[in-house]
Amino acid sequence: MRRVFVVAILVSVFLSSTDAFGQSFEEYEKNMNSMFDRFKENTDRQYEEFYKQANAQYADFLKQTWKEFKVEPQIPEPTPNPPVQPIFNPQENKLPQIEVPVIEILPQITLPQAAPPKPIPTPIVPISTINVKFFGVECELRADKTRLELKLADDGEESVSQGWTKLSDGRVGALINDCLELRDELKLCDWAYYELLQLVSKEIYNSDSSRDAIVLQAFIMTQSGYKVRFGRTPESLLILMATNTTVYATPYVLIDGTKFYAMGRAAESIYVCDFQFPGESVLSLKMNELPELPVDSIRGRELISKKLGEKRIAINHNRNLIEFLNSYPRCSIENFVRASLDSLTKQTLYPVLKNAIADKTEEIAANIIIDFVQSAFEYKVDDEQFGYERTLFANETLYYPYSDCEDRSLLFATLVKDLLGLDVVLLDYPEHIATAVKFNEDIDGDCVLINDKKYLICDPTYIGADIGICMPKYREIGAQVIAVN
Repeated sequence: MRRVFVVAILVSVFLSSTDAFGQSFEEYEKNMNSMFDRFKENTDRQYEEFYKQANAQYADFLKQTWKEFKVEPQIPEPTPNPPVQPIFNPQENKLPQIEVPVIEILPQITLPQAAPPKPIPTPIVPISTINVKFFGVECELRADKTRLELKLADDGEESVSQGWTKLSDGRVGALINDCLELRDELKLCDWAYYELLQLVSKEIYNSDSSRDAIVLQAFIMTQSGYKVRFGRTPESLLILMATNTTVYATPYVLIDGTKFYAMGRAAESIYVCDFQFPGESVLSLKMNELPELPVDSIRGRELISKKLGEKRIAINHNRNLIEFLNSYPRCSIENFVRASLDSLTKQTLYPVLKNAIADKTEEIAANIIIDFVQSAFEYKVDDEQFGYERTLFANETLYYPYSDCEDRSLLFATLVKDLLGLDVVLLDYPEHIATAVKFNEDIDGDCVLINDKKYLICDPTYIGADIGICMPKYREIGAQVIAVN
């Protein structure tokens, strides 16, 4: 592509000509974000011209010497699990009702998904296509492998800049649009979108971690509105992603207070090109809804619980969904609370539970549900089941043979939301997680007060304990409250 510098454009906005190397980063950031805001409301031609100039200046900054950042110690995942599942004894454990202290309330904050303000310009000329399979979805995307060959000589600044300049000439515009359309059509969260781009780059370059693949992933993520950075270790080029949550057991660098994670990469230090692209947003790991994946049904084990009598529930699972959820990063529990169960699982589980709680009071219905979660699954801590700590989505708790306290709490919260329509929160104690529910009925029991409203403690891990019974160990320990609804 012909090198594009910032020149005077005789339209509604005047851009001064400036050599990128003569600017400080602060000046660059201020100027480019100002340009971005002004161009958002202008014509498609001006928008396309703006992006050409933004990418040209970004390529120029890529040539500059990257700054070395120390890799921060990986954050270990909390282990909020009793080693042995506690059992409620009515004679020994029945204590006076109490109000458990609350130390902090964490609201659910949903950020809009990153996106360019307008569609990426698409070439009119016909181009070739590639095919990738994304967890069962057959995807045909417009991309010409020959034209996307970068053949970068090394991981140095000059090579990366050349690759960026090559991709900036419009040859990748159709591919970006197709990826964004798939993101909307399949209801992909930010992490799922990144995984799609990994598959795309692997199809094009036969690798998702080669330097060419990393440059393509970073380019598409950037043009799609995400906040990413290039990083380099002595071994490889890599992509660093800024996110709004903690990712456990993953190396990261801290840049101006923001954690940039290097997925699956480890090094003592990383050289980073720390320049912002206009309009970028952090990647969110909150999954507000499950992706729309084709059903590949597999039969799960039969589940039973005392209060369901002799009824056995054989759950059907979607293999494609389970495989996707298994790929999710190990991150903090608030990212798991919004997604419900998929329709296939609901079809086999919900009719039985709805029939069991029909015409029952909220108290009786909630006790049936909590007994199901307490007794239908075997208890085992994650280290014993997986070899490391991880949080399971509700679908995964129904699928895997074992679960622990946070997994059961997430499943119970999902069932209470869906079947009873009640407000529920998670209670995050040191080494344990339970739930609390705001009932419409006045039910006696241990509780927490949240904004002057009573939430009854419900512990899906405390076998045999009805709603309103707090585990003795946590009766006087403050809990952090995590909003679910």
